[in-house]
Amino acid sequence: MTDLSLEREFNIPADRLFDWISSKAKVLQWFGPEGMNVPDSELDFSRTGPWYAVMANDSVKVKVSGHVTHVDPPRSVGFTWGWHDDDGTRGAESHVTMSVVPTQSGARLLLDHRDLDDSEQSASHERGWISSFNKMASVIK
Repeated sequence: MTDLSLEREFNIPADRLFDWISSKAKVLQWFGPEGMNVPDSELDFSRTGPWYAVMANDSVKVKVSGHVTHVDPPRSVGFTWGWHDDDGTRGAESHVTMSVVPTQSGARLLLDHRDLDDSEQSASHERGWISSFNKMASVIK
């Protein structure tokens, strides 16, 4: 198993950054890599329970789902993660925690994505999360 850790600084207060990682309306604005949209989802990370997202562009459509395991405003959100095959079968489960830490200039978002199958899967998730955070940075107000 492989783990991935990323961090990104944002020039907004920690409570506002927490809203961007937990509120359905805000998460929909940045979730998924650049160039992809989310035409179908239940992306409410403000409560525990099931979640899913279908990410798509002109040539690709993928589904990921899981269960929100904890919500600790304004500090962290945790959830399980599993990709679905083309036939809808859910694959191996990994675990994601997004934590918000106040800084002098705003807040830092820490992402831990644990229990990935291997370094190739970790590298792919790293590209996806970095791209998603780029989208978040472009829409945060």
